[in-house]
Amino acid sequence: LLQKANVLYIENGKERRASVDKFTDEFFAMFSDRQLVRTDCADLGLQTHRLADGSLAVHLLNYRYLDAADKIEEIPEVNLTVKKDALRGRYNQIAIHTLDDRQIANSVRQYDDELRIKLENMPVYAVVELKAAGN
Repeated sequence: LLQKANVLYIENGKERRASVDKFTDEFFAMFSDRQLVRTDCADLGLQTHRLADGSLAVHLLNYRYLDAADKIEEIPEVNLTVKKDALRGRYNQIAIHTLDDRQIANSVRQYDDELRIKLENMPVYAVVELKAAGN
């Protein structure tokens, strides 16, 4: 069983916390290249959803809560990296949707294996729709 490529064996340490931390590090290292959309912002949650027309919706939730002001602070800059595998070769444009229909300044750069999207002044919630060709 240990010789199989899809089996990960991690020796447990004597302390539970150290064992859990080691497992977490190894697990995420093993799957990091399979993550289709990534962000550099620790205060941002994201979830992807494939739409019926083949487009990809990336839901973004801002967790930058300011306790003293009792509000969510806009994030000045959010960088997303989307692997071309997520796009299935069918990307042709993006649309950004917010709860209040505001425009979010953005830039998009295409590379051989990924798409990089920069958003400015991220509000509480937004959806970045990566539109499939022909839509």
